[in-house]
Amino acid sequence: MASEWEELEKLSKDELIIELVKSRRAMRNMCRLLDEISKDGASHYLYDRGERPSEEWLSKIVSYA
Repeated sequence: MASEWEELEKLSKDELIIELVKSRRAMRNMCRLLDEISKDGASHYLYDRGERPSEEWLSKIVSYA
């Protein structure tokens, strides 16, 4: 299995630029999100549909707790 660096060495210049742009965009989005979380609190960003786990998982969770 090739390392990440070995995989990147195989890419063309254009493909490397695309990877760089994707990484920079992801980093900006993560920084923006962390900034918003620090201002608004994490609970604002936690998404819960109110779904319950299956009985099997619920049993496992209770046993673990």
